[in-house]
Amino acid sequence: STASGELLDRCIERAGELGASTLFELYFQRTIELEDTFTTGEELERAVELLELAQVSAAGDEAKRAACEEMRARLEAQRGDMDAALEHAMLARDLAMDSGSDSMLGLCLFTLHRQHVARGQLQQAERTCALALRAMERSGHVTGEVMVLASSGYLDGMLGRSRRGKARLHRALRHSKANSYTFGVMNCEYLLGLMYLTTQSWEDAIAHLRHARRMHVEFGFDSNRHQCEVALGIGLAARGEVDQARAFNEDASAFFADQPAGSIHYMMELAARAPEVWEAGWVDHDAGRLDALERELEALPAPDDAPRGLDLGIMLGLIASARSENASASAPAPEQALRVARDASSFTLPGADGPVDMSRRRTVRRVLEALLTERLERPGDVLDAHALMA
Repeated sequence: STASGELLDRCIERAGELGASTLFELYFQRTIELEDTFTTGEELERAVELLELAQVSAAGDEAKRAACEEMRARLEAQRGDMDAALEHAMLARDLAMDSGSDSMLGLCLFTLHRQHVARGQLQQAERTCALALRAMERSGHVTGEVMVLASSGYLDGMLGRSRRGKARLHRALRHSKANSYTFGVMNCEYLLGLMYLTTQSWEDAIAHLRHARRMHVEFGFDSNRHQCEVALGIGLAARGEVDQARAFNEDASAFFADQPAGSIHYMMELAARAPEVWEAGWVDHDAGRLDALERELEALPAPDDAPRGLDLGIMLGLIASARSENASASAPAPEQALRVARDASSFTLPGADGPVDMSRRRTVRRVLEALLTERLERPGDVLDAHALMA
């Protein structure tokens, strides 16, 4: 528990002395913190309990009720109940529209957008994201605008529009830096890392993911750090750093062992094969093993909160790179030597389709023959120009 969480808990113990508005803020802020930092199922259930208390204090205030439903949607998604998450997200949107608050509407639309993404409803997700972005722009909510813009870039990646996705994420990153929005910078660096993984731009991906990871460490976001390290492990495996890739995945597996969210477990299962892909493609040149790994990856069942998309695409891209390496390794090496006929009647340049005929070029042929004889009989010696022309 964080220091601020402990302070909020002490205030909750004295809740009977507080008014309804203060009670709402107290319960709701503690719920926010638990949702962001929980590591056990018990902490997640504690967040649900506190949110229910906040809802009692929110009676009659549409904006506060919308905030509670939006948070409940996120908590249900963390529980793995995606139907309940969608139901609460839709109710949050309706309440936000009644509240007249553009910033609240933008937040609730964004959460609804995320639920559509989780269910693989990408066209609906795109429409909802566009509405959320307009609401955030109207409200002047900079951090909300960055959040939605970054998510739209990620969605572009899922839809196969990596160039557009990168452009949007770089725009969100610049916006975050210009407004000193640290969480936005951290999130954009992570998502850019994923986007560059999708195009097998390993060095760019590693650079962005390492930057995000440094920020996770600095601010103590352990859950984000481990998730980032799983993705970073794929990039490192692509350049042969398989021991570090395995270590990152093993650490993340231990950290997330008791957490219900299926998306991170799916990502870890996919990423765990990255070192094997590198070994099959770059070390053993085993095409059959690459085929088997591809079948294994495609057969992994995606959970309700993690549609088959970007994560699987990253791993299939890694296999495609491994196949290219395998093909290059098995192809015959191009001829690099200058080949000269023993009587100097012809020569063939490296990579040429056929020989150059010297039979009618007597003077040049005699020079070539003299050079050939000198090379065969006295390799390494320098032939005097006068002797060459004698």
